[in-house]
Amino acid sequence: MQKNIVKVLLICHFSNPEIRAKLELKQDRKYHDFAVWITNRLAAYAGCDELEMHIVAPHKGMTKRTQEFELDGINYYFYNAWTDLGKFIDKGFNVLISKVKFRILVSIIHFLKSIYWSIAFCRQKNYVKAVVRLVKPDIIHLNGAENPYYSATVLGLEEYNFPICITIQGIVGDPVVLKASDFNDMSRIKIEHRIQSSYQYYIVGSPEHYKLVKQVNLCANYLFSPGIRTINIDPLAVNVQKEFDFVFMARVTPIKGIEHLLKALSTIHKESPEVSLLVLGPVSKSYLAHLKGICEDHGIGNNVVFGGHIPRREDLFMKVLRARIFVLPTTIEGLATSAVEAMLLGLPVVTYATGGMPFLNSDGENVLMCETGNIEGLTNNMMRLLTDKEFAQKLAHRGQEFAKRTFGAEANVNRNIRQYRAIIEHYHHGTPIPDDLMYTGAQ
Repeated sequence: MQKNIVKVLLICHFSNPEIRAKLELKQDRKYHDFAVWITNRLAAYAGCDELEMHIVAPHKGMTKRTQEFELDGINYYFYNAWTDLGKFIDKGFNVLISKVKFRILVSIIHFLKSIYWSIAFCRQKNYVKAVVRLVKPDIIHLNGAENPYYSATVLGLEEYNFPICITIQGIVGDPVVLKASDFNDMSRIKIEHRIQSSYQYYIVGSPEHYKLVKQVNLCANYLFSPGIRTINIDPLAVNVQKEFDFVFMARVTPIKGIEHLLKALSTIHKESPEVSLLVLGPVSKSYLAHLKGICEDHGIGNNVVFGGHIPRREDLFMKVLRARIFVLPTTIEGLATSAVEAMLLGLPVVTYATGGMPFLNSDGENVLMCETGNIEGLTNNMMRLLTDKEFAQKLAHRGQEFAKRTFGAEANVNRNIRQYRAIIEHYHHGTPIPDDLMYTGAQ
């Protein structure tokens, strides 16, 4: 007997070529893919006979205020959250914040900015409410509490008596993140905190997110999902020449540990002068100049290639496959998508045991790790994989099999369906959520 279909309304934010082709977008703008984990999830949901998916999301550059369509069996409801006037006003607030030195004036500007955003939210929230009334979902699922242009629309939807669950994908109010990035957008932090403290069901994928949300919401139910990670090429079907020893793939910022990697490489360079590194990811001009200066100071200027941002994932992965070993010494992380993608591509991975990264070794040694900030340990792990090719191959194989098994679409879709059903039953009837779906902080 077929199970009842679960009707899900997913509130999220993403972009990919298929979506952009359906939307009427301004042609004078540049657009890029982002939130690939949403694209992965929706691709896995397409054709699933146990789910009826409805997606409500914002998108930049829309020529219409709203646009609705169906694609691959999924219903989409898009709205324009960024008018040209709104962008101008918001930019003005940000300029004022950067120029003003007096703390009290900065606080006043932040307050005025929050009022502006509150007014803008009203229109967005009214549209989301209209979609809720139209769809009448069994469950509402918000993916990410940290983005004001769509996350805040969930506030107040509990009046419709549907269970609401929140996937935590990042926390801008994390004290560690704030300290490292000088992030100081009080309006976003305020919204995020309100969402974290207001609802009963949270889906988390790392111990750091679990701990931070639990600090403000002791009574909630925390469920676990590692998320879907995929690659869109077959690494065995392509013939790519190995040109680099190491590759780094992430946003090129201090918190991703790029300077730690360069220091480790400079040590290896003393024993292996021909060692090479490919750095892939967006980077500011000023920070790139700083990193190139570090390379020159350590005598590795000719050993490091900065490949910049590569928009198409297929092109990016082909670049990654030009290297033998993937290194990501990130100092602040939930669970790095790029590390999982490298594992799926068949590369051995070196990283720090930061945040949720130890989950990658939950069933044994699949990646090489050392404590966060231990550059000597990082160097030794890189050197081990560089010199012991047999061990590197075995580690790569174990990592690839773990990534396929853990982050594959089928396993995660089945888990998501069970989570939805469990939340609905718990919300309406008080039925206990199965232990294997709950997050204990140990995953």
